[in-house]
Amino acid sequence: MKRNLILLACLLGIGLFLLVGRQGPEEKEQETAIKSESLVSVGQSLSALNDNLPAGEVYDRPDGLPDTALICFGEKGSDTSYVFFGTQGVDYLPCMEQYPERVNCCGVAAPVSALFPMTSEVMPLADFFEGIGISEYHYEEEADVALGWVTFSCGEYTVFINANQRKGEDWTYTGAREIQGNAPAVVMDTEIEAANVRFFEEHFGAGQ
Repeated sequence: MKRNLILLACLLGIGLFLLVGRQGPEEKEQETAIKSESLVSVGQSLSALNDNLPAGEVYDRPDGLPDTALICFGEKGSDTSYVFFGTQGVDYLPCMEQYPERVNCCGVAAPVSALFPMTSEVMPLADFFEGIGISEYHYEEEADVALGWVTFSCGEYTVFINANQRKGEDWTYTGAREIQGNAPAVVMDTEIEAANVRFFEEHFGAGQ
């Protein structure tokens, strides 16, 4: 069964936030809230990224999203990872190894403050969204899997932020409606991720 970030988005009830069609002026303005350097790699092939970052390697981040691992490229231990797939059990690594020129970076995983520089150490959700010019977002308060996560659209991207509170090595739901600057976040172009999945299925079969 195909498992990917598009499915996860549907399960989280955020379909209303995924964009269709071309960007309008408002979406372009919102997109500027994301640090531009963070988006440079989105759309580039794995081969191109590897040329620019020869020390990088393909690896998975098991805690990338709720109940979903991210298949990434980058330097292990770095705060920033370049995302190619989201998976709940499908092994996409052979596709990346055999066809590095055909799969493209669909997103960036990094701390919130690296993607949105205006984020302070601890910030109320209302202040954060006012600062980036976003009026609509989804804060999960019921679903067990994604409890405490925030999802919203920013320009052509879908953004996922862990808005839980860090307790030691774990993130705990408190309902505080605050974002910490060092919290995990992912900026995704879901259309590119879907294209990567289609390419995988054409060459390796669905759900392999």
